[in-house]
Amino acid sequence: ANHFSQMRQVQGFEINGNTGSLTANPDCVINRKLSWLQYQQGQVVPAS
Repeated sequence: ANHFSQMRQVQGFEINGNTGSLTANPDCVINRKLSWLQYQQGQVVPAS
């Protein structure tokens, strides 16, 4: 689904994607905060 208008209008609105979380500012600049993962006993888990 397209949440771009919500991302621009709602302060702090964040979408969690496969590679991190996405936000947008009122000037339509998209920011991505990367999620760091690691392998632990054969499983992918969030890095501490």
